[in-house]
Amino acid sequence: MSKNKDLKRLIRARMAKTGESYTTARAHLIGRKNRRHASQPEAPEHPTESVREQPTAAESPAAHEHRTALPIPDGYEKITGRSDAAVLKASGRTWPEWVALLDRRGAAGMEHRAIAKLVHEKYGVGEWWAQMITVGYERLRGLRDVGQRRGGSYEASKSVTVAAPVEALWCAVHDPEQRKRWLPGVELEIRTATEPKSMRIRLADGLRMEAYFTAKGPAKSALAVQVQGLPDRKAAQAAKEFWGERLAALKALIARE
Repeated sequence: MSKNKDLKRLIRARMAKTGESYTTARAHLIGRKNRRHASQPEAPEHPTESVREQPTAAESPAAHEHRTALPIPDGYEKITGRSDAAVLKASGRTWPEWVALLDRRGAAGMEHRAIAKLVHEKYGVGEWWAQMITVGYERLRGLRDVGQRRGGSYEASKSVTVAAPVEALWCAVHDPEQRKRWLPGVELEIRTATEPKSMRIRLADGLRMEAYFTAKGPAKSALAVQVQGLPDRKAAQAAKEFWGERLAALKALIARE
């Protein structure tokens, strides 16, 4: 059922771009997919973020980069919320390269968690950036709106960089006594934790939150949080503002110590 829904989204995206009828757009997409599978073997893939996929001898670099089921929309950096430069630095690939790669892997028909797992485990991208690449890909392929999850609910993300080792930042979130100094009055339950990398959290109102910690040097680190299960854009904006304020308070607290 999920694959059928995703195919319909791709068809509608092509209809909007080309003006074709539903039947024509569907036939074009299915025909292209069949021809590609019959004539193009999958290019080799590299498991680390520092090594980028290379074109075969018979394929030009330009053809390799843009071998996608559908073209990437104009303004794709704004749609994804992440620049090509940032994605390249974090993962070793640009947005066009990621879209081409994930299209070949059939990601448009995969669940969000499966795509993120693929990006993280097979291609060696950190957990937070694996999520960002997955979300960006889903937006570019019309599988979700900005701030929206595949199931229809919304999410809100905020991040902060602090002048402290990642272990200290981790403790400021994980330890209840430290946490209440910058997050007073908020009850939460840490469901799972991988020190000092990530946490999965249940908030008092039943919402879910994921937290990702990244070391940026001996005395510099970053925290990114993502609140999930929000009912609409208004709730997502409110959550984004709230967590932006709280992370700013966390940064100020660490700066004073």
